[in-house]
Amino acid sequence: MKNLIVDDFQQFTFDDPATGQTLKYNLFVPKHYNPRKSYPLVLFMHDAGVVNVATKGPLVQGLGAVCWASPEDQARHEAFVLAPEYGSVVIDDTYLPSTLFDATANLVESVTGQYSIDPNRRYTTGQSMGAMMSLGLNIKYPDLFAAAFIVAGQWPEARRYRSRRRTSGSSSRPTTPRRTRASRRSPRSSRNRARRSAPRCGTGSPPPPSSRRTSAA
Repeated sequence: MKNLIVDDFQQFTFDDPATGQTLKYNLFVPKHYNPRKSYPLVLFMHDAGVVNVATKGPLVQGLGAVCWASPEDQARHEAFVLAPEYGSVVIDDTYLPSTLFDATANLVESVTGQYSIDPNRRYTTGQSMGAMMSLGLNIKYPDLFAAAFIVAGQWPEARRYRSRRRTSGSSSRPTTPRRTRASRRSPRSSRNRARRSAPRCGTGSPPPPSSRRTSAA
């Protein structure tokens, strides 16, 4: 039986040399994708309830990812939708994220580099653990996203970002230049326009060469 919208996502595996982590993820590519156009991207990060399940787990737990890929939303705002599936808890109430946290930032940069995605129109959302990650990523990588939509999550006010001790030889630096067009930072007015034009939820293309296509599990 075909699961509408869910089956429109493709499944890949991202091997991040910077952190040594491997991330399974789901990617929705706009139906009429045109490399000559520029598209926004929405990152959805799930909660701890679907840790270490099938790759499609974040797509069937709720509507947090698939709502952005619905025909109605895509008709108004064509956008890529990225939904990783984490094999372990990334962050909890200690606010000390694992290296999957930095691997997520690297994944966003990797996907941006493989498709015609506007780095000034990248958005993040998530629930519970995913909401905490959205907040943490905005603190550590303030230029990664234009805006965030937080669901059931928090980050202690004025708490400095800290991460768990990394294994020897690992690095949190993104594997690709962070914002290939960001060496010339766009004016604040441009960022504000990106926020105002953000896709609003509810109102095939070949796999990236840096990723491995996986089965639909």
